[in-house]
Amino acid sequence: MVDLTVSARVDGETFTDSARVFLGEVATLPAGWVDDFEGYAGDDVSLNEAYSHVNSNTTTLSADHKSSGSYGLAYAYDFTGAGYTGIGKSVDADWSAFTSMALWLQGDGSGNGATLQIVADGVYFEYNVPLGDTGGQEIKAPFSAFAPAPWDTAHAGAVLDAAHLAKVTAFNLYLGHGSGAATEGVVYVDDIRAE
Repeated sequence: MVDLTVSARVDGETFTDSARVFLGEVATLPAGWVDDFEGYAGDDVSLNEAYSHVNSNTTTLSADHKSSGSYGLAYAYDFTGAGYTGIGKSVDADWSAFTSMALWLQGDGSGNGATLQIVADGVYFEYNVPLGDTGGQEIKAPFSAFAPAPWDTAHAGAVLDAAHLAKVTAFNLYLGHGSGAATEGVVYVDDIRAE
């Protein structure tokens, strides 16, 4: 990673601009991995370019809250304008050899919840996790426990089986506002993967 600054003088006025340039190959994650948050060289702009964002949230790299390596994800939410928020990452993978979704999660002690969402063969499968634990823990969600999203009525009876898992196109992590729960907070995530 190199920070570059360029200056040019035009008609007696100086213009300056800076940019961060990453040199070299981006490390490829092992099969089944969505993110370990190590491949952004500590740069939050690169992190945010890798994810889509829905409603009000802020994502940054955290050197203090992580499961392994140098960084985890700090995922700050704000439910004052909407009852949920989300981030998502494109995945083009065959997960049929795996049996569960795993990640490290440190909740904020709120009554809010997280939804792990896998988009597989055009179906949105979900698994819900509470955010009450503040110590940080490994979450393992068997694919057999995922169900189609309640709003995806066209696929209400679908099962997250090997046929669907052979065509995974996205992983999304939504946070939802619980009744009477905090409207703002931060949760931490690391090592998102199928295993």
